[in-house]
Amino acid sequence: MRTPMLISYPRSGRSWLSRAMRAVAGCPLTGVHAGASKRGRHFFRRYGCDSLILLLRDPAYSFIRRATCNYPFRVFTANIKFFEQSRQPKLLIYHEDIFKPECIYSIATWLGRPYKPFGDFEAFRRRIFVRYHTYKRLKYASRTPSRAEIVEAHRACQRKLGKRLYTKYLSRYRG
Repeated sequence: MRTPMLISYPRSGRSWLSRAMRAVAGCPLTGVHAGASKRGRHFFRRYGCDSLILLLRDPAYSFIRRATCNYPFRVFTANIKFFEQSRQPKLLIYHEDIFKPECIYSIATWLGRPYKPFGDFEAFRRRIFVRYHTYKRLKYASRTPSRAEIVEAHRACQRKLGKRLYTKYLSRYRG
């Protein structure tokens, strides 16, 4: 059984994914929101992590929300670089996929954990989503990025990551 470290940028779904994994496989995920390149080795030693999961969301959404999360946007790309350079077993997950039960089951299988299927996945999703996001909605305003913000976010990522890493990790989000 693997003990993973989950890295993500704030507002990418880390808390939701951890709750889903706890419910299905009894495996809460140890995670760090940002700065994995600086703190990653420390987390691996401290928590006994032997594998790495990177949770990515469209950089445009992360880009416009960076003002509410107090993390500089460069940390978004630093997490991707840390993931790319890591030699541990790795799993890449996209934000849009974590709301599908098949994704949660495949993560549990990758971790080598037995899992119990969701009885009613939609009821579980609504219960967790409403409970968690009722507070968040009051604290953070959510909005859809404009076309200019999407272009700016993708250009910033491509500049910081380079064409090869940008294409490898973020090509599904090209508008």
